Amino acid sequence: MLIVESGIQCSTILASARYAYANTPDTDSRLRAHYLALIIRSRSTFKRSGTMQLEMYNGGTQLFFDLFVALCNHVDDVSGAS
Repeated sequence: MLIVESGIQCSTILASARYAYANTPDTDSRLRAHYLALIIRSRSTFKRSGTMQLEMYNGGTQLFFDLFVALCNHVDDVSGAS
């Protein structure tokens, strides 16, 4: 699936995020946060993505726990603003 705003495939974003997580220290949160924010902003596309489903099924990376925490924080922020 293509992310409309950027014209980049979901699989490319996920592969890049995995690469960033595998090749940056845990203390380098800026690059990791960039990928998490991109996935959250494009969540409607990622929800329908078979690639995302397969990635999450295979799991095993810190990326998905961080994504879960970021999404929880996003939901808390949105519900707190109401």
